[in-house]
Amino acid sequence: GQAQTLGSDFRIATTQHFANHAADVKSAVYPSGSYFAVTTVGGSVSVSKLQQLQTTVINTKTILESGDANLIGTLTGDSILGDMFYAGVLGYYTQYLSYSYLTALPQGGHLGLLATAGSYGYVPKVNYSFGFPLSLTPGGIQMDLYQHNVTAQMNDGDLGKRFLFVTQIGVVNSALEHAIPEQMFNTPNYQAEAASAVKALQKAVANGQKIYHIEKENMIAVLPNIHHDSNTMDDITNALQAGKIVITHSEAVDISGWTGAGYIILDPAVGDGAYMIGGGMHGSFLFIATVLAACTAIVLLIGFGGPFGIFVGAILLIEYLHFVSAMKELLKKGLSPEELKKAANEKLAMLGLSTFFAAMGPVFHAAGGVALIAETAMEFILLALSFTI
Repeated sequence: GQAQTLGSDFRIATTQHFANHAADVKSAVYPSGSYFAVTTVGGSVSVSKLQQLQTTVINTKTILESGDANLIGTLTGDSILGDMFYAGVLGYYTQYLSYSYLTALPQGGHLGLLATAGSYGYVPKVNYSFGFPLSLTPGGIQMDLYQHNVTAQMNDGDLGKRFLFVTQIGVVNSALEHAIPEQMFNTPNYQAEAASAVKALQKAVANGQKIYHIEKENMIAVLPNIHHDSNTMDDITNALQAGKIVITHSEAVDISGWTGAGYIILDPAVGDGAYMIGGGMHGSFLFIATVLAACTAIVLLIGFGGPFGIFVGAILLIEYLHFVSAMKELLKKGLSPEELKKAANEKLAMLGLSTFFAAMGPVFHAAGGVALIAETAMEFILLALSFTI
């Protein structure tokens, strides 16, 4: 497609056609500079797809660890980052279907996964001044399951049981949206924490906030107690006016740098719900300082730097993976707090220098000549030092 300018957005839309009712059209908007996997899943996750993805990821890992510049140069952005995000989406649906089955079994129910669509990946933050986009800064890892349709039934046809069952599955759905990113990005020295509707409500309770159960009949009395952003308040108000039930907290919560609200919109007749965060996004958002800095540099290099960018981005990825491995080894050595802090700071300093030079890669690349050689040499030197310090 055509190159997009800073501050522009692009929209992804999916349409599901059903035999007995109108087509379901859903869409999601992402800022330029995003890098994510868009996935559709229906029925179940293919075992053969999981096996194929496992083989591909292992092959990519082997190439990155080889240190062979020619082999590393054959890797693409999809093979380094795309497959990782794709694995995250498939992991989500695999766990979701497993938990749904275990929940349904003792209750005498069953759940079927209709065609779904969603994304998982990196979304940058666009900085504005007086309405004009100025720059991109590290954003976060976002899981946005914007089209999630299921069919749930109880064997005895009891609608009350179905309501309870669907609500339980909805909570599992939301919990997995923050659990999957946390599982993927936890490191020995940093516990990743992602935001989701369920996580935001948990944070609110822990902070002493009141949780409100709002219906159309009490919305006039309750809404003045809710202080979320305008988009969230509009979404909540529209849902209440349409006869839905809304569960939310009173004030914004902070989850590892992300600030916003969590809210649940339920259909009072059948229990179907939307588990939302922020200004309308379904899913989760994850802030991790170290991961984001390295990830931003890798994405920019691979996405816009051509073969040179892929090469330098791959070197940075190797250094980050080595940093994580080195931290695991340090924790096993039984060092004193002072010794551990000193060793960790040395490793972190090397990763920071590497990230800085990698992020400057496009500048060196544009300059060409000696500057380009110097940038490549510096990355190799830092890579070598990261394995010796």
